[in-house]
Amino acid sequence: MTFTQAQRTDMHQVLREKLTVTAADTLLEHLPPNGWADVATKTDILLLKSDLFSLEERLNANITKAIASQNKWMTGILASLVIAMIVALFR
Repeated sequence: MTFTQAQRTDMHQVLREKLTVTAADTLLEHLPPNGWADVATKTDILLLKSDLFSLEERLNANITKAIASQNKWMTGILASLVIAMIVALFR
């Protein structure tokens, strides 16, 4: 449930009357500003960690594949250049 700033102020005033000012201030400082719906739970964090781990694995696989492909192309290009240089030298 989300509280408006007016409701929060009213609650703070009531708490100041029932408790000490310091206790009321401390209590409100420990409450989230927009309600508990915006607070991440340990389960949320674990799910996010799992998703990030999966993403990392996919990225690593894609990067490895791209580097292997690039290495094949570069080997072919360099081999072509070496052959061209050898042909030019023996002419």
